Amino acid sequence: MGIGLALSGGALRGFAHIGVLKYLEEKNIPVQAITGTSAGAVIGAYYAAGITPEEMEEIALGLNRSDFLRNIRRTSLPRRGLVNTAFIGRIMERDLGQISFSDLKIHLEVVAVDIIENCLVYLNEGDLISAVTASCAIPGVFSPVKRNGQTLVDGGVLQNVPVPRLRELNIKPIVAVDLTQHSPLLKEPRNIFEMFYKSTYLMTRDRERKHASNADYWVTPELKEIGSWDLKKTPETIQLGYQAAREALQEFRLKKPFWEKILPF
Repeated sequence: MGIGLALSGGALRGFAHIGVLKYLEEKNIPVQAITGTSAGAVIGAYYAAGITPEEMEEIALGLNRSDFLRNIRRTSLPRRGLVNTAFIGRIMERDLGQISFSDLKIHLEVVAVDIIENCLVYLNEGDLISAVTASCAIPGVFSPVKRNGQTLVDGGVLQNVPVPRLRELNIKPIVAVDLTQHSPLLKEPRNIFEMFYKSTYLMTRDRERKHASNADYWVTPELKEIGSWDLKKTPETIQLGYQAAREALQEFRLKKPFWEKILPF
């Protein structure tokens, strides 16, 4: 028994998911299954692999721009995006090793989009890291990822808050963590990454609100002052995730199975 946890994308604002997980553990709320898109797939993969929120926080606080730039320089110049997602895979392999879905401690579904077949894809078997990097491949910024004959891009193109899959799996209750409901930086985008992110946010905001509203609990961290690629505010981002979870889940009660209600022991 446990909750279904839907983690949205949000670039580096995804570190807010760590704060949400810290709150869940503090309140002893177990997680039965996770669906994750983009940054949500990254955090979901770490948690499903057994990495604690405290360990994730330590990893996140240890990152700096040079980690990203150094890894990006090691990739070949892609033709269908500014960079590719191989550097994300290298960071994950450093922390998790070579890992597959079958190694995970919690059921995980990674959301991506098949850009050839124009459809949503839920990845739940085989190599984990290639699935997660595919889910992070924002079109135009990152090159698509080839995986098992499919050409995959960021799941947020069609489903940034992956609540529907948890409904299909009949997992209840569902907690959706949506990083898109508070407009990111009410300022002019500072670079091409922020331009892509904010444009996508505007295109998908209403659709994702509908998806998230189908959850039993909707956690929406106040991240409007956090840039989508702002590493300097990682501690604040994590704390805002924790605060949002505390506010949204303060009356949370996990229903007991019917047999626990009728049996005297």
